[in-house]
Amino acid sequence: MTKSHISFAKIPGSDLDAYHNMLIDFDIIRMTGTIEYPVSKKAANARRTRSPEDPLCWFDGVYLDGTLAGEAGCFRTKTGQLEIGYMVGKNWWGQGLASRIIPMIVQRIKASGYQGAILGTVFKDNPASQKVIKRCGFVKTGEGYYASKGRGENVLADEYVYDPDTLP
Repeated sequence: MTKSHISFAKIPGSDLDAYHNMLIDFDIIRMTGTIEYPVSKKAANARRTRSPEDPLCWFDGVYLDGTLAGEAGCFRTKTGQLEIGYMVGKNWWGQGLASRIIPMIVQRIKASGYQGAILGTVFKDNPASQKVIKRCGFVKTGEGYYASKGRGENVLADEYVYDPDTLP
């Protein structure tokens, strides 16, 4: 059995419907911090075409064998560090996609020349993502309440930092 090909790319207009369908799925959005719910198609298009001002920050579509399967990237925290973010479409849950894309995000951040800590935050009620982020070399450093725009409230989350020395 061959492994499927994963790539990051800007989401073209031809994938707007597929992208919007992910963004209107509350089960997906409730696990994100920055996406409001519900999302109009116009807002999805604006998100798809955004260009962060910080050259180290990016968000691209995650493509699995050419099919849009999620979104991944990084953003700068209030303390100036980079934090990873990712979203996997429900059709791909439980298939190991996040375990493959998190190292790709980290690799891209490191290739950019960034030398600081790489952070991750996972809501406490997302045990699957907690397992994945730990497996990908992140170590829990604490917990705190973080805004979930999709839920419209602050939610308790585990805080992680990337530590390559923890990898097997």
